[in-house]
Amino acid sequence: MPMKSHIISMPLKLKFPRMNWGLSSILLSAILWVLADQSFATVPVTLEREETRLYGYQLGDVITENVFIGLAPGYHFDPLSLPKNGKRAGWFMVRSTHYEEHTLSEGSAVGKLTIEMQLINSPSSVRALTIPPFSLKFKGPQNLVETLPSLTIDAAPLDTGDIRTGLPDAQPQRPTKLIPTEENKTLLENLLFLAGMVAVWLIISLIIQRFAKRKTKPFAAAARDIRRLSASALNLEKGQALAQRVHRALDQTAGYRLFRENLPSFCEQKSVPQELSAMTDAFFESSQRLFFREESEEATQTLLSEFPKQVRECVRAWKKFEAKRRA
Repeated sequence: MPMKSHIISMPLKLKFPRMNWGLSSILLSAILWVLADQSFATVPVTLEREETRLYGYQLGDVITENVFIGLAPGYHFDPLSLPKNGKRAGWFMVRSTHYEEHTLSEGSAVGKLTIEMQLINSPSSVRALTIPPFSLKFKGPQNLVETLPSLTIDAAPLDTGDIRTGLPDAQPQRPTKLIPTEENKTLLENLLFLAGMVAVWLIISLIIQRFAKRKTKPFAAAARDIRRLSASALNLEKGQALAQRVHRALDQTAGYRLFRENLPSFCEQKSVPQELSAMTDAFFESSQRLFFREESEEATQTLLSEFPKQVRECVRAWKKFEAKRRA
C-alpha cells in the first residue's frame, strides 16, 4: 500500500527567483540537496511552494503555483498524478500543468511543477477563496502520496466602485443609437433603378446594332430591294433592274467590278461552294441574255417569267453564305 509522507517544514523560507527553469536548475538543485540531504534518510520526497501573490484577484485573473520537488535516489514523480484540467471548488479552473525533472550526479533528482489556474467566478464582495489541495504521487522503492496544501487568496468583485462609494445597482445599458438609413436607402434604390435602365438600354442597343449589321450586308440589302421589284408584274425593264441589283451586291462582296470571266477566281478566293458558284454562273448567263437580247421575243418572255425565281434563289443562297462567313 502507498505510504503517505509529510511535507518537510523548513526553518529557512526560500524565495526562488522567477527565472528560466533551465538556467536556474543547477542552483535550485544544489539548494534543495543541501536543505533536504538530512531529510532523505527518513522522508524521500520534499516539496517547497514558491511564494505567490495572495490578494488583488478578480474574475479572469490567472494564479500560477510553482512547486519545487526534491527526490531521493530511486524516486520519481508519477506524471499520471498531474492535476487534471477543469473546475476546482466552483471558483477556479485548472488551465494547464507542467512538470520538469532533472537527475543529479548523486542519483537524486529535483523537479518543478507548475499549475496554472484561472478565477472563473466573481464574488459579490471582497472575500477569501481557498484553492483546494492537490495529491501528488511518486514512484520508488515505496510508492508515496504527497499533498500540496490548500492556498487561500483574496478576490474582489469586478465593480469595486460600488464597494467604495455605495453607488446604486448598475443600470441597464442605454439603447443603441441607430444611424438613419432611409435617405441612403432611397438613394441606393434610385441608383439601382438607373443602373438597370442603362443595362436594358445597352442590351437593346446591342441587339439593334446586330440586326442593323445584318441588314447592311450586300445580299441582305439586295433581298429587300428584290422583294419590292418583284411585287408587281415583271417586264424587260424590271428584269434588267433585278439583274443590276444582284450585280451590285456581287460587286460589293468582291470589292471590285465582277464579270463572268473572273467569276471562277473570285469563287476560289472566297471559298464559295461549287453549287453556289454554278448558280451564280447561271445568273450571269441569264443577265447577258436580258441585256444583249440576242434571241427572239418569245424566248425573252420565257426568260423573264423564270428570272425572278432564279434571282431569289441566287440571292437567298448568297445571303446564307454571307451570314455563315461573318458568324
